[in-house]
Amino acid sequence: MARFLALLTLVLASMSACAEEPVDAPFQALLAKLADDSWSVREQAEQDLIGLGPAARPLIEKEIERTEDAEIKMRLRNALREIGKPRWATGIKAALEQAARLKRPIFLVCADGPLDTPHSRAGVELRRELAKTELATELNARFVLLWWNAEVKFAPDDRDPKVAPSEEGDAGPTGVIGIYFCTSKGVVRHFLPGWWTSVSIHEDLERLKPVFEAPDAGEGIKIRLDQARSVEAAADTKATDNPAEMAKPSAESPVRREVERLRRVAAGYHAGDDVVGETVEGYLNRRVADIRARWFETQPDR
Repeated sequence: MARFLALLTLVLASMSACAEEPVDAPFQALLAKLADDSWSVREQAEQDLIGLGPAARPLIEKEIERTEDAEIKMRLRNALREIGKPRWATGIKAALEQAARLKRPIFLVCADGPLDTPHSRAGVELRRELAKTELATELNARFVLLWWNAEVKFAPDDRDPKVAPSEEGDAGPTGVIGIYFCTSKGVVRHFLPGWWTSVSIHEDLERLKPVFEAPDAGEGIKIRLDQARSVEAAADTKATDNPAEMAKPSAESPVRREVERLRRVAAGYHAGDDVVGETVEGYLNRRVADIRARWFETQPDR
């Protein structure tokens, strides 16, 4: 009965809101689900509210003031706090289940530490870029996100503030850091080793649209190779058209830095060629096992 009364209150509030201003239909549908008798429905509605992104903030803030239901108010506040942050699945099984349900591909980050404690400069940079609101919102809307912690116990910590900043494409001391773009079934369609800025990741998301729309993996690989060649050609053209800029040190020339960035992206495509078509879970388990074995062998106390 309490849930029914809460639902009735929300519906009446929504009708009043409709008279004042246009209200997004999906938002109102999710509000109703927050009053559902089923805990799982309420939980999913909270997550889906987060998925609406920053555009839902004003509506959520108004509903927080309107509702008198303590749980609904709490869930709205939770959603407001989490909007604009990457929404990570809790593991590979959960990611695959979400991907199948939502019919979305998987964006898998292989990192050298958990979300809150990266173990390298590259890991710190990757986490910082992925936390940017605009990119996080786009990733949440298009992918199921998964953070894969592949830290190596004996790897060195290179987070020395005196050392020069990490460069795009840096995969950390163990070489484990990378971004895997997978189908909803966990098959890799694209891979970029190392960390990348939000600009480079956004550009890649646009390039990957036809890769994921390809009817099969073979066609997807061909499209991906064409994209790599296109990036290489763009870098070569820019370098050829700007010889004076290319003669300057990178620190003094935005043009040269852009050429170098594009070349790193193209090199990243080629470095990922042998991963495309693999099932990501099996590939990562084998790769991480190999990396850990190599590091353990170099330790004198083992």
